[in-house]
Amino acid sequence: MKKLLLILLCLPLMFSCGENNQDKKGIEEKEEGRKSWLEQWGYKGKMKYAEYSTYYASMEFGEIRKDSVIDNPVKGIDEWILPFVKVKYNLYGDPIERNAYYKEQTPIFTQELIYANNELNYVVLTDGTKVKAINDQRGYLIKLGELPGAFFVTDDNGYIIESIYSDEIQKHKYDLNGKWIQCDIYDPNTTELLKRTKLSYNKNKREEALIYDGDGNLYERHKYGKYDKENNFTEIIIFDSKDNPLFIIDFTRKYYE
Repeated sequence: MKKLLLILLCLPLMFSCGENNQDKKGIEEKEEGRKSWLEQWGYKGKMKYAEYSTYYASMEFGEIRKDSVIDNPVKGIDEWILPFVKVKYNLYGDPIERNAYYKEQTPIFTQELIYANNELNYVVLTDGTKVKAINDQRGYLIKLGELPGAFFVTDDNGYIIESIYSDEIQKHKYDLNGKWIQCDIYDPNTTELLKRTKLSYNKNKREEALIYDGDGNLYERHKYGKYDKENNFTEIIIFDSKDNPLFIIDFTRKYYE
């Protein structure tokens, strides 16, 4: 659970919700400067909040069926997928609140992200602990307080190319347009490749992610679809290597006017 919370604290989550004063406090609307979290991970539009729910999936008479909400987190491409997640974003495009729940709205964690001068200042965890953010000269996060094994490397274009944790190293690749196209996961002790994900697009919309083990065997496929007005996906269907549906993730997003 400690690693799960660490990854959720530092990495992409797709998601958001609620109202607080950080819409404007310590934050200015996006101008020139560092890329926002939404820009770093390829989301479009002035997103106000996003939320998602994850369900088990099955096949019935040749059609994919959505079953009950999942009981426990499952590992995605580079993060944990949870039963329910809500995230709220400020006008700049950075997350300011994250809330995750099990079934029956039992809390997993809450986070409040505090900014100063358009840079992450610290994160308030569920128990009230404040974790100080350490940023580079451009304003990009490189480390969160004294959390062990949590370092981030950003390229000249503002995209995260490496995330270093105590139990895995993540390396990301992007195309010339800044689209996320590959994620490799390595063992931090042996540098052995554990997993590789290749992402593809159709007319600037994320379409599919193929996940392979370290030996190059396909074991999972993520299919993206049902895009909103900003061409952000609102559904992911996860299949196993034999194309059996495992999970369905439904998203709801709202945008600033």
